[in-house]
Amino acid sequence: MSSSADSQEGLRTMLRIASPIIVINVSMTLMQFVDAFMVASLGEKELAASLPAGLMFFVPIAFMMGVLGSVNTFVAQVLGQRKANRCGHYAWQGIYLGVIAGVAMLLLWFVAEPLFALFGHDPEVQKLEVVYFRICLFEGVPLLIGIAISNFFIGIQRTRILAWFAGMATLLNIFFNWVFIFGNLGAPALGLAGAAVGTVLAISIQTMGLLGFFLKPALVLEFETRFRPPDGKSLVDMLRIGLPSGVQFGFDILSWGVALVWMVGIFGTASLAATTIVVRYMHVGFMPAMALASALVAMVGKAIGEGNPDLAQRQVKTALRVTTIYMGAVGVLFFVMRYQLLGAFTDSAETIAIGVSIMLCVAFFQFFDALNIIYSHALRAAGDTLWLAVVGGLICLVVFIGGGVAIINLLPGLGGLGPWLMGTVYLSIFALMMRLRWRRGAWRQMNIFKESGGQMT
Repeated sequence: MSSSADSQEGLRTMLRIASPIIVINVSMTLMQFVDAFMVASLGEKELAASLPAGLMFFVPIAFMMGVLGSVNTFVAQVLGQRKANRCGHYAWQGIYLGVIAGVAMLLLWFVAEPLFALFGHDPEVQKLEVVYFRICLFEGVPLLIGIAISNFFIGIQRTRILAWFAGMATLLNIFFNWVFIFGNLGAPALGLAGAAVGTVLAISIQTMGLLGFFLKPALVLEFETRFRPPDGKSLVDMLRIGLPSGVQFGFDILSWGVALVWMVGIFGTASLAATTIVVRYMHVGFMPAMALASALVAMVGKAIGEGNPDLAQRQVKTALRVTTIYMGAVGVLFFVMRYQLLGAFTDSAETIAIGVSIMLCVAFFQFFDALNIIYSHALRAAGDTLWLAVVGGLICLVVFIGGGVAIINLLPGLGGLGPWLMGTVYLSIFALMMRLRWRRGAWRQMNIFKESGGQMT
């Protein structure tokens, strides 16, 4: 097969796998978007409180998403080695890790009040943040189980069923929000808390459906998805690859949380509300690219398992071309429609003015975020996760957090825009560093099934 034909076939396969994942990611983001849109009708304080609480909940979830991403990596590579019977085994280890982490997250209930007091927000906003955050904690176990199972289906390149369950969960979330936020069908009107209740219920139902499908006889026969006990060695292998990704994911979200919740919050409720709106649009914008990257992990992992790193290289090149075109278009849309996008959420002239300046940053870094998404997932597929965690963490700590604090003190006139400017610089530098790392090819010598792999070469 010619290089051009091989590239076209790879793109078709990638899009086939990614299309349902796009539905999944957009559905998940749409839940947050719908929550924000419905909550916005309650008032600016409720809207402002939803982002900090959601971000703080997402920090441990992001950490575990990085860890559980190893399910995709291991499943894809054993599938490439023609050991399909091992796929179910790694999925179950991911389920165990998700349950343990989800239960542990419930302990955060007891630190919610002092945690949100640290941000120094308006007292009424703080109360709303605590209530929303505590309810979200009950989402942890079902959400993480669902993430583990979803990574299994992505790894075996059968993602269509995931889209059906994601679509169902989105519709259920809208329905439950309508019931519990506004007090319909005889339910109490819980306001912002009702949005959290609606999401917990929708995610729980989605995960029960996924688990039932995961245990279907056909999958049990082909991939041995029947109940498997915990396996110490496999758990250690998955943590060895997944923990660095988890640290990077968690630290990245925590850093954006610091910038978005603490730094931006210093400049008042309007800045926080503007940031909430922009973040919702930003998430909707990059979720299709994240879907393509998840498909890329499955394809690169399988190619590496087959002993064909050159194919993996071509797959990354194809994914990068598609993603940069798409995210470039998103950036243009954000630039051209920034006033209309902000105005859809609020009539506050102050909030809109702050938001449109932030939207300019987001429009600019779309290209660099495309590099970030593709190269980070490609490196994870190969098991090159320690480098990502160490280098990414250092750049984030110095440029984003350190630079954010500096710009607040040195140029306070920039207001909430200052931290966003440093976030833009951070994303740009890290994206270029990952591109260099991939092109150097250290990932070609890695073996995720060995206990020591020299990942920092």
